[in-house]
Amino acid sequence: MNPNTHALLKPWGIDAVTSAEHLQGNVLRITTTDGRDLVLKEVAPVSDQLLERIQFERDVLAHVVGCGVAAAAPLLTLDGAPCSVVEGLVYKLADWLPNRPAAVTTVQDQITLYESTGRAIASMHLALATYQDEHLLRRTWQTDLTKRVFVESLPVLHESLGRD
Repeated sequence: MNPNTHALLKPWGIDAVTSAEHLQGNVLRITTTDGRDLVLKEVAPVSDQLLERIQFERDVLAHVVGCGVAAAAPLLTLDGAPCSVVEGLVYKLADWLPNRPAAVTTVQDQITLYESTGRAIASMHLALATYQDEHLLRRTWQTDLTKRVFVESLPVLHESLGRD
């Protein structure tokens, strides 16, 4: 992660932070002077494909958040972009989602965890089911498993095994 946190946050108009904690090698938890908790992530070197993917991700996650599901939708920069590019690297900024590791110590804890996970998946599914995008098929893909298995994979396996 680039040590110049100020330069990395400038595209979002954030000038002062009280802390910047490394969560992982490419992820920082930022606390601003006004008490806002954020997550700054170094994504990858810039490419047109990556910028398009992040815009799509932001569109979908903004919809999900609008449906009442907690999600880390990328925040828009002052220029209205869902990410920034600093020294050839792409960065995303999102609100910190409060969380804590599950402390599963009893069977009831495990049941509660499974129920909570199921509710979260259902909420996400319902939100995504209402996402409308006239260009969705150009922005996503579908895997043709029949083709992948029977046309692409099995012939390679057959050939590598040397069997007739």
